[in-house]
Amino acid sequence: MTPQPSVGLIVTSQPLEVGAEKAPQILRRAEAALSEMGLAVRATALVSDDPTTLAAAAKLRKADPDALVVVAATWSEDHRLLDLLEETPVPVIAWALPGIHTGSFCGCLQFASVLAEVGRPCRYVYGELDDPEAASRARSYGAACHVARALRRARVGLIGHRTPGMTEVACDELALKEELGPRVVQIEAADLMRASEGVEDAEAAEVWRRAATGGAAGPADVQVDPAEGVASAAVYIAMRRFVEQHRLSALATGCYPDLMGRVCLAHSLLAEEGVPCACEGDVNSALAMLVLQWLSGRPVHNTDPLAVDEEEDTIVGSHCGSGGFSIIAGAPTFGPVRLAGSGLCCLGPAAAGPITMLNLVGRAGTYRAAGFEGEALQTGMVFPGNPIKVKTPAPVRQVLYSAAEAAAGHHWMIGYGHHQETIQHWCRLVGLPYTDLGAG
Repeated sequence: MTPQPSVGLIVTSQPLEVGAEKAPQILRRAEAALSEMGLAVRATALVSDDPTTLAAAAKLRKADPDALVVVAATWSEDHRLLDLLEETPVPVIAWALPGIHTGSFCGCLQFASVLAEVGRPCRYVYGELDDPEAASRARSYGAACHVARALRRARVGLIGHRTPGMTEVACDELALKEELGPRVVQIEAADLMRASEGVEDAEAAEVWRRAATGGAAGPADVQVDPAEGVASAAVYIAMRRFVEQHRLSALATGCYPDLMGRVCLAHSLLAEEGVPCACEGDVNSALAMLVLQWLSGRPVHNTDPLAVDEEEDTIVGSHCGSGGFSIIAGAPTFGPVRLAGSGLCCLGPAAAGPITMLNLVGRAGTYRAAGFEGEALQTGMVFPGNPIKVKTPAPVRQVLYSAAEAAAGHHWMIGYGHHQETIQHWCRLVGLPYTDLGAG
């Protein structure tokens, strides 16, 4: 569900400098440290002269990593790094080691300066290889590099069309591809429903039987006719086949109003399989959900912000009921969709825990992101769907004002865990303006 960022690892040294002889030992320690922090090390090399630079370049081309970690054993010549990046043009994590005689930390400052001059993204890290703060900086940047790169290959399916009257969520497909990476795959809603009608009853009934167990939290409270469950399961099977056929990473479904209560179970089940699904045909939100699901390794809440409590500094958000089972507090309830009073939704309040909110809106030249880190608190069924109550990091009125000033829109995606630093790195890598709504 959560792809692992990959890196190439280079340890540089200058033979005349103090500490050059320790480069092989540093390479072994650095490879172990990077693996320990969750980065997949695809290639390693020592670089100190022209022959070792050429050999390292060949390794990096073959490994094709998301980023390049450069640990300076000593002060080193910066042109060798430039040569490597001509062969593998990826972002750099320049890791400087403490020590007064080696020149490592000033050498990495030199790397960062030169890379800035030639327009190469770089993250400077200072500390021992087992330093927690240094590891956190490297890990968050590596994850952002992976997200930026993986999105270039991603495909987002759009089933049907955006909700009429909701111009805000209109998708600029060419700008999305050019600026952020994903390609949109159009799927007609009629094709989905025809495909669902062709699903064998026995296959759909088995999916519904498994869904009704409710997952790890226990059996679901089923408040709909079982026939609704079987029909919803058939839609899931059809949607899953489209995901496989088109190699989709995420989906946006034009559910309101015609498909309300008909695709919700499919969204819940696909989320548990690592395929986030946005409502109301909002492709941009599907992309935001995908980023959060990759970073958190869990399904993501698709919400409208609905109410605030200024005494608690909380916001309650929800949508009709298409959240993954694992992000609901307790066993889910299967009931009819709100407003229409028909179909089937996965109902239940959100699980508590640290969260990151992310909003993505815009078109060519105006794409922008906004968000904050907060805490999901325990709440009841204050709204028919998957209500989530979030404690904001700043006074809630200020958060709302900041959201309006940033023109953040009304679809707020909420993933578990604190990931804002990585998201900010991703935004810088792709040139996407980001507003921290919790900054006050």
